[in-house]
Amino acid sequence: MQKWKDRGFHQVTFYVLTEHDPQTGAMIRTQELYEKGDRYPCASPWTQMVLFPGGEISLCCKTMTDVGWRGIVSVGTIPEDNLDDVWAGKNGKGLYKVRKELLENRFEEYDVCVDCPIWSATTSIVEKTEKYMRTYNETMETYVF
Repeated sequence: MQKWKDRGFHQVTFYVLTEHDPQTGAMIRTQELYEKGDRYPCASPWTQMVLFPGGEISLCCKTMTDVGWRGIVSVGTIPEDNLDDVWAGKNGKGLYKVRKELLENRFEEYDVCVDCPIWSATTSIVEKTEKYMRTYNETMETYVF
């Protein structure tokens, strides 16, 4: 951090790199910020979606890393499905079902969310000192000096 500050930078962001179990694809984390009982709905299906090169629409960065082990978790396909309808979850399709499961903390169709260790990545913790302000979550940490 000092290296970048000395070069005139005012902010540095570090991203957490994750190892995966080669058999299951499960993320290997040595530290988590929250206990499992403290879980609240992940915000990703309300803030993003992933479009794969073949037109498949998926949920989040976690579903991108799981492709090699579980395949694509699809909530729609372009051009067959209208992107606005997938986002709005019209007729109970698209992102509607996963959002409902997250709100109810009950995962029937989208079990990809059950053991996801980055569900809290949209919430950050802020730490202020005299030398810097640190904002961090499960996937990254940013220092402002």
